[in-house]
Amino acid sequence: MAAKKETPVVITLPKVEFKTAIIKIRGTTPLVTQPKSLKMMRNISEKQHGRAKTKKHDMRNEWEDFIESIYWLSTPPKDFTEEAFNEAAKGARYGFAVGGVKDSAIMAAMRRGLIKNAVTGRGLFQIVNTQKDMLYDKQCVEIITPKPPKMRVDCLSTFNSGADMRYRPQFDEWSMELEVRFDAGILPLEQLLMWFQLGGFACGLGENRAEKGEGWGSYELDM
Repeated sequence: MAAKKETPVVITLPKVEFKTAIIKIRGTTPLVTQPKSLKMMRNISEKQHGRAKTKKHDMRNEWEDFIESIYWLSTPPKDFTEEAFNEAAKGARYGFAVGGVKDSAIMAAMRRGLIKNAVTGRGLFQIVNTQKDMLYDKQCVEIITPKPPKMRVDCLSTFNSGADMRYRPQFDEWSMELEVRFDAGILPLEQLLMWFQLGGFACGLGENRAEKGEGWGSYELDM
């Protein structure tokens, strides 16, 4: 008896409409960045591995804190001095972690009730023009700025020690150009632009951004 021929199964995939757009944002307040410094990461590692600490604290170098608070897209300074920073800053390029840029738009949309949760929002678009920084190997978007950041000095209250001095980079004039790939079938470009518009006003970027109270790192669409 001849075997019956199997009927081929035809599968029709739903159409997914990916599109790409360039979204430009321009800072309206200063941008202050502070990734966890290499020094801080070393201290955390030593603590987790149970390595004994000496009672005597190392002399603090504010330029080390400042330089390691920058995502360098070009070669960072070899020494932690003002002179080394000024030399490295000639033609230097700086970055901001791409996850923070995405989340400023996503969190604003979520708080407006435009999406149910952040996980859903993160899956609807990607910022694809990223580069790895030279210190932390972090995917970053370039900060476009006419001049190097200046050192900002703040005295902050801390839970453990009561107060601590912070030396962080402040970009007074800044912008970003984002190449965004998005699912246009679910998230039209007009809606995505609105997310970033809301994100620049309600969330912001970096330290003490708008959602944290100070209002640093706010931005607007640069149409």
